[in-house]
Amino acid sequence: MKILMIHEIYDDIFTINFEKYDILTFDDGLYSVLLNFDKFPKDKRKIIFVSGDIIRDSNVAPIEFIECYNAHDLYRQKNNKSAYLSLEELEFLKSEGFEIGGHGFKHLRCNKFTEIKDEVDKCLEILPDIKSYCLPYNQINPLYNTYLKYKKLEIFGYGRIDANLLVNKNYKYFNTIKE
Repeated sequence: MKILMIHEIYDDIFTINFEKYDILTFDDGLYSVLLNFDKFPKDKRKIIFVSGDIIRDSNVAPIEFIECYNAHDLYRQKNNKSAYLSLEELEFLKSEGFEIGGHGFKHLRCNKFTEIKDEVDKCLEILPDIKSYCLPYNQINPLYNTYLKYKKLEIFGYGRIDANLLVNKNYKYFNTIKE
């Protein structure tokens, strides 16, 4: 099964032949997904992985485009969530055929079971209907996977093909598989 991972949605993302992939995933729930949702195939499974604490309040104006690492810096340094989707926007995208999945609560790299449990459980409090989960930073973590299986969540993460790396060899996140 071929799974494509997308962070930022640059115009060159649309040079990729999406038909080659079984599932399209969108990490971090950036607002740019909403701006481009209708450019993705309707007949493909599409999952937006969202961190429960990094959902924009609907009364806050969104940043239309920002690179993922800059969006994370804004959140971590200033608790600014303006680069991300709101719950209402996630519901709209869900009505348009996108699935919503979990991506942690604060998008942390966790190693201890107590941290993992806290991240997953808090995410599920905000997004109780999710059926899938992607480990933040695409980490490989058997302990994390065990807890996600216990919660009966479909697991995504490492091994997806990075769309941003396919179209930009200098892309900053390259801890995934390139075709």
